[in-house]
Amino acid sequence: MISTLCDCTPEALHSAKKKQTISRSADSLHASFLLGMSILRHLPQLKRREDRRSIAAVVLNLLFLLGLLKFQPSGVLFPLAIAMAWLLCFISCLVTHNHKHTSIFVGHFANRVFDFLLTAAAGRSATGIVLPHNLNHHVYNNTPEDWIRVSLAGTGWGIFRWIRYTFAAIGEMFKKRNQVPQSRAIQNLQKLRIAEQLFATGVFLLAATWQGPWVAAAYLGLPWVLGLFTLVAANFPQHDGIPAGAQWPGRDFVSPFLNYILLNNGYHIAHHLKPSMHWADLPEFSRKNIYQSLPEEQRQTSFWRFVLRRYILS
Repeated sequence: MISTLCDCTPEALHSAKKKQTISRSADSLHASFLLGMSILRHLPQLKRREDRRSIAAVVLNLLFLLGLLKFQPSGVLFPLAIAMAWLLCFISCLVTHNHKHTSIFVGHFANRVFDFLLTAAAGRSATGIVLPHNLNHHVYNNTPEDWIRVSLAGTGWGIFRWIRYTFAAIGEMFKKRNQVPQSRAIQNLQKLRIAEQLFATGVFLLAATWQGPWVAAAYLGLPWVLGLFTLVAANFPQHDGIPAGAQWPGRDFVSPFLNYILLNNGYHIAHHLKPSMHWADLPEFSRKNIYQSLPEEQRQTSFWRFVLRRYILS
């Protein structure tokens, strides 16, 4: 009886309540942890952790384009902002290229959602690269059947050849795309491409409604177009002067800084030899299997030095 009365003292009651509070808090934390782990298990899973950089680049691109539309930098800031958006859109094009060779996520649904995010970031259908690049360029590299063969550049001063090539290659892809025999697989690709391009059009119209058509054209459409042109133009120095059927079907640019930014797209020979190889593995594969016998001219350290020497001063 005395013990029971002692247990009912204010100090004992306070201690009991404190223990109950701690117990409830612990249960709540445990439940939150279990909920968090459950959510994480259902989030899209990356196949390779290196692609966190790919996703970060696309998210940064989308946020930067949104910031341009919102704040509309002018004056001296305008060309600087557009140059940055141009680079980010180009990188998103490269992420698209990598993703369409080796998908980033484990699940099909997550990869399809990412296709639409890439479409919004780059302003062009993510699936649209598959037919001209995966199914044409990689199959017919630099032959007359290749829609982006370097012979489209013609002859003359290097920089003019490069500019001519870019426009001619884009025109060739648009022309030949609809001339491909329409198998069921090709029809499915075309349907996905059209759906994604309609989505990109919707994004542009939404931006035009929000801030006006001229603002949308300057701060969204222009970076999109520049990024796409750069993607096509980048193919030229990687193949110019390399004959069709060569043992090493391209030219590498091995600057560590450039390849870090551009997700190892400078390792172009390995990519052609192993198109499904993840971009993070290309440098090691190149060192072990290519560079021992690769002619020095096909392994360039500086992209800009090569461009200056071959396309401007020559």
